[in-house]
Amino acid sequence: MIIDTHARVVPGSLIETLRSERRLFPSVRLLREAGSFRMAFAGEAPTRPIVPRLSDLDQRREWLTSAGVDHQVVGGWTDVYGYELSGDEGADWARFFNEHLTNDAATLAALTPLATVPLQDGELAARVLEAELNPRAGWESR
Repeated sequence: MIIDTHARVVPGSLIETLRSERRLFPSVRLLREAGSFRMAFAGEAPTRPIVPRLSDLDQRREWLTSAGVDHQVVGGWTDVYGYELSGDEGADWARFFNEHLTNDAATLAALTPLATVPLQDGELAARVLEAELNPRAGWESR
């Protein structure tokens, strides 16, 4: 079995939700460009373009098959971790990102998602990680 342990993803469902629910994250801008998107966090410059192969599950499935990769461990793309956001909004963003990453990975059995945490605030990062490790406890109980 061939396992790729270093792959990046920007969940397609996250992009679609941001397109339709812009109010969710007031400090995150989604910018459409020819065939791709960019994000900008907390008034900073936009990220590099999010190429479709980072978010399109059909393209990923095709690539895995053509490359002979049986499984892939996927983490977020560092450009969209949102470390520029305030601690609280960064924690919300990390939970939002993790939810979409988990949901997208569930539709393609060859993927195992890795959570992200808001590194701009160590205490909140620990709380997000704890909630990811113990989803029954829930974020609100912390």
